[in-house]
Amino acid sequence: MAATSTGKIVLLMDRPLSNLVAFTLRHLEHEVKSASSLREATKLVETWKPHLVIADYDREPKAIQLVEAGTRARPLPIIAMTHRRDIPVKLNAYDQGAHDIIEVPFTADEIVARTVAALRRAHGMRSTIVPRIRFGDLEIDVLDQTVRIADRRFHLTPLQHTLLYLLAANAPQTLTRDQIIQDLWGSVDLVDSNVVDRHVRDLRVKLQDSWREPRFIETMPGRGYRFVPEPESASLETMAPPAAG
Repeated sequence: MAATSTGKIVLLMDRPLSNLVAFTLRHLEHEVKSASSLREATKLVETWKPHLVIADYDREPKAIQLVEAGTRARPLPIIAMTHRRDIPVKLNAYDQGAHDIIEVPFTADEIVARTVAALRRAHGMRSTIVPRIRFGDLEIDVLDQTVRIADRRFHLTPLQHTLLYLLAANAPQTLTRDQIIQDLWGSVDLVDSNVVDRHVRDLRVKLQDSWREPRFIETMPGRGYRFVPEPESASLETMAPPAAG
């Protein structure tokens, strides 16, 4: 049976995407460190000896080379993240040694599941899942894809979930519309800025949040949006996935 232990994960990507992924990984009891450059990530791999690297393949295609730092006894799997949908890009990443590929935008449960699977396959490591994260009156459950506010429970779409995580992960920083588009769709050329306003409006409706007196999402005129509450510690209730059969 695989042992339950704490893994070390390096993120190689720009902020606020790095903040989003690190925040999502709070659903797992692993250590996470972020690198802003391939040079910094290489140094972390050499000194910190991580179990997994998650890298923005669009920005740092050479990040896949970090897999070479692994050994037969201690492999170093790489999960490549990309906004691109074309098959040649994905095949090229696999050919270079990528362990897995995640398309952006992603959902929180996908990041959690892919990370759990990568650590189990490469290291026989079982991960403990923390289902819920709370921010003030708002609680997100990654397993059943719901949000609870006091005694009310809401279902969000995958994109609404990711947008909520993105804003919360970067609180109290204000994210511009272009930043949100870049992290959720990959390019400001693919969608118009109004799409952000529409999704924020729909998310507010689900959360019963007023733009005049916001409890969760505040509009910063001429700038963008920011998440109001500071994230609290994750729920103490945890769940270890069953051992591989």
